[in-house]
Amino acid sequence: MVGRRSDVKNNPTLYEIARLKIPLEEPLKVKYKTVDFTKIFNKDNKQSAYDYWSEHIGKIKDSQGDTLMQKLEKEINSRDYKLRQDGDFENKGGKEVILKLIFNGYKELAYYDMLKKYPQAMDDIKSVLKKQGEMLGNNKDEIQSKDLLPFDGIKDSFFFSLMSKAEAGEIDINSAIKQRKILSNDNFIDSLWGLYYQTSNDPDKNESAKARLNKNYKVPSDAKKAIDKAAYIFEGDKGFTLDTIKDYLSKIGQIESQYKTKRQYDNGPARSYWQVEPSTAKDILTREGLNQGGFFGKKFEEVFKKYANKDESAVEYLKKLSDKELGDLLEKDSDLGATFATVVVISRFPNKENK
Repeated sequence: MVGRRSDVKNNPTLYEIARLKIPLEEPLKVKYKTVDFTKIFNKDNKQSAYDYWSEHIGKIKDSQGDTLMQKLEKEINSRDYKLRQDGDFENKGGKEVILKLIFNGYKELAYYDMLKKYPQAMDDIKSVLKKQGEMLGNNKDEIQSKDLLPFDGIKDSFFFSLMSKAEAGEIDINSAIKQRKILSNDNFIDSLWGLYYQTSNDPDKNESAKARLNKNYKVPSDAKKAIDKAAYIFEGDKGFTLDTIKDYLSKIGQIESQYKTKRQYDNGPARSYWQVEPSTAKDILTREGLNQGGFFGKKFEEVFKKYANKDESAVEYLKKLSDKELGDLLEKDSDLGATFATVVVISRFPNKENK
């Protein structure tokens, strides 16, 4: 699949696969020691089952209409992928794992497509599995169901008992996407949240955070609106894009509060979905050079003009508040909580200008 050196150099997707040295294994020519796909042909006798299988790994499309190369290209260009670690000779990294999972999913799709196109291959496998089942004393339908694909529209006693392996192939790819999300979430916690937001990088707290983040969760509407406003204010600051800010804040809210409370558990001082402590907010407002550096500019004043008056800006008003008053406001005003949380992110998290 990797191709000639010149092709690899000019194709970012192939270059990434080559750079990571991912072993993308070719299809098996022989299964069960006797079923040789290189010797099985259709009526036209032009292309073997093996050649068809190999060729269609790159041609077959998944349920989203993507070919293998299209799926790999989308993945490699995604922000989540860029957050993953490379592996080494001893340890497979997140990038290698996800790309290989996607490749194997398409190889599986092409395999079951080949079985539909080459009935002899299907019959030969059925025969082998039947003999194995008889030797082991298993029910023939039970042993055959582990490997074969039901033809469309056929509902005899054998095929009726089977789950569609074409669907199973889709599930492999969808499982890869789910695995991608888990890898991305775990990497976010290990590489960013634990070090730069929570700051203790405590292994137990990181594991607890992973358990929360890998749940199915929904960001409530008030939090979404607050995240959107914060992303609008800080888009481009320190190289952070609008989508990156939204993604990070959505994850941090789930980790910190699971969007269930705006008060810290055990009567702690932190407030808002993003659990910002008043002392942190106060430090952001007063620390020399921070707001002068552009964190609180025109967009901030535009969004929070309700706190300004003819004599003072929103920043000047907020700076005068006590820790308790600021904490109460953070709890009440989700927009403010998301905004201060974003300042923590863009001032601490590594990015284009924060390395």
